[in-house]
Amino acid sequence: MKKKMLLFFIILFLLKPTGLEELSPILNSFMNVFRLISMILILLLYILNLKNKRVRLNKYIILIFIIEVLSIICCLYNKQSCYNAIVYWQGILSLMLLAEIELKNILDFIRILIAVLGTYVLINFLYILFIYDYINYNTIFILGKKNMIILYVFPFIYFLLHLYSVTKNGKKSIFLILMILISLFSIYVTSSATSIFACAILFVYFIFQNNALINRVLTKITAKKILYIIFTFFLLIIVFEIQKYFSFLIKILGKDLTFTGRTFIWNRVIQLIRANPFGYGWNSSVPDVVSLLNWNETLSIGHAHNYILNLVYKAGIITAIVFVIYLFGIAKRIDTCSNRKLSSLMKITFFIFLLLAMFESYPTNCICLFFICYIFINNNYTYKKD
Repeated sequence: MKKKMLLFFIILFLLKPTGLEELSPILNSFMNVFRLISMILILLLYILNLKNKRVRLNKYIILIFIIEVLSIICCLYNKQSCYNAIVYWQGILSLMLLAEIELKNILDFIRILIAVLGTYVLINFLYILFIYDYINYNTIFILGKKNMIILYVFPFIYFLLHLYSVTKNGKKSIFLILMILISLFSIYVTSSATSIFACAILFVYFIFQNNALINRVLTKITAKKILYIIFTFFLLIIVFEIQKYFSFLIKILGKDLTFTGRTFIWNRVIQLIRANPFGYGWNSSVPDVVSLLNWNETLSIGHAHNYILNLVYKAGIITAIVFVIYLFGIAKRIDTCSNRKLSSLMKITFFIFLLLAMFESYPTNCICLFFICYIFINNNYTYKKD
């Protein structure tokens, strides 16, 4: 019990809500100190387990470590502080190392993750109810602003379904559905269409997971094919802007084919990458982007609104290539999963993650990176054949 409580608080500090920085600077500083302590503690514990051969160093950890080192080198080359790059990638690495240490107790570890994420989601939900009459476009929530909430809600829903598929054997759970509804309501209030769409896919799959047609399609398509499809979309939409040839659809669908101004950001980032493909540093904003509110002004954007572009812009093309290799490794592990239901859930989740990465790029992506990496690659330790 003491060990579980310790793990709970360690993960609680590692997944510190982004909204605290503005809502409670004192509490944010307090949690930052304990986040650092947690990272150091996990690293020391992992080294000890590695020395005693209780864990083995695998290539996924090495790949993330390489990405962290390359990000730090890019910061140093551009004479920037390495703090944000270290905190970001070491946070991801810490969660991966912790999961590796807890490999033999992976189901208990998932339950602790659910408890941590559930605690934050519930606190954020209560905060939403408290300020409901004052919510507007610029509202900062406990879990952050607008789309950032999905990076807690999405893995929370995934872990709930993931554990449910193992322990409940298909029986509907009132608690499970209630928590999912609270999660969907939380992202609905933020008016994030991306978040609602992504989480709704998981929820719909949960309802129709026994449908023969859906299972037939998910059995035939592989995670690698999903990755190829998303990369094709990446090239067509972001690089070649194929959507501009379908401008006639604007009147029919009433949609913005710039994806709420994202194409302006992507174009500017691509220009900057061509000028310097080796990165501008982790703390760099994207300058001179056409304003999303006033087309006659320009402004700076904190990130590229696409994970790969953001990685190339901030840490260089070599770093992005390493990350793509990492993604293909994850896809390979998904395709080797022997449990049909789990494999289908992982493919759906992998697709959603890649779709999110097409349009967003937030620091708390570490949560998504973590669960995709370690719950997926260790599935053979956890699950039996269907």
